[in-house]
Amino acid sequence: TVEMYSNMGPWVIEPAYTGDEEWIDIWPDEGDDSGRFTVTVAANDGAYTRYSTVNVVIGGRVVKSFEVMQSGVDPSIALDMGSDHIMTASKGGTITVPLKTNVGWKPVALESAAGWISFGESADAAQELIVAPNTGGERTGVVRFQAIGTKYQLADNTDIKALDICRERTPTTARS
Repeated sequence: TVEMYSNMGPWVIEPAYTGDEEWIDIWPDEGDDSGRFTVTVAANDGAYTRYSTVNVVIGGRVVKSFEVMQSGVDPSIALDMGSDHIMTASKGGTITVPLKTNVGWKPVALESAAGWISFGESADAAQELIVAPNTGGERTGVVRFQAIGTKYQLADNTDIKALDICRERTPTTARS
């Protein structure tokens, strides 16, 4: 609650930026001379801090401003699947990995996977992995999801480990 002393007549309290009224509530948002108003912010379920400015406007002119800053929750990225291991066929293909996250993210193929796992389409809650065909022996690669704008990433034990097995052909016997 803010207590304001004024003898300048009618006043209006408003967020400076369009759209901020979706998370900043001001009540009452207008008055006359001295008065009180309360600024309430909605919960911030995102991982990023929100910033805004609230203006005191009298006679169509901003006479006072104050900053509003609201921290977000801890960043969260989790695999939304039953396991952190994926087995692929030696012919390669595309795999969609579902995620639960409250932050922007980017996939990173670690050294062991850099040559044969690439990235396709991504959505808010999923990332396509494109696995190249395997013409050699068994290979294992790791894909890590890094939060954008933070140092947060999936812990080592929850990385996706893509195991690609190249199966040998079964020898055929000649008929006599």
